Amino acid sequence: MVVAVIWPFGSNVVPCGTNLHAYNAMPDCLTDEESLMEAHYWLGRKTLDTELARSFGYRIQQVEGELQPQIYTVSPSAHYSYLNSVGGLHADDMVNAIVGSRELELTFIKK
Repeated sequence: MVVAVIWPFGSNVVPCGTNLHAYNAMPDCLTDEESLMEAHYWLGRKTLDTELARSFGYRIQQVEGELQPQIYTVSPSAHYSYLNSVGGLHADDMVNAIVGSRELELTFIKK
C-alpha cells in the first residue's frame, strides 16, 4: 500500500515573492520570520517523514500566527485570486487595493 503525504501549504502562498503571499510581493523575504517560514516550507515539502513534515507545518503556523497583525493590516480592503482561465487583468503596475485587479465589465473566460 502506498500512502501519499499531502503537504497542505500552497506553493504560491508561503514562499516569499509568490503571487498569493500574505503581504510581501517582493521577490525576497523581508523579515526573519518570512525567511523562517519559507525555509520550513521547503524542508517540510521535501521530507518523506510525515511526523517531521507535520512539525515543520506547526512551526509555519506558529510563525504566521505571530505575524497576523502585520498580515491583515497591510491591505485590508482587497484580496484577489483568479484562475488562469480568467482574462482582462490590469497591468501589474495598475493593480492595488483601490483600483483592484480588473474592471468587471472587461473580464472574460479565456478559450
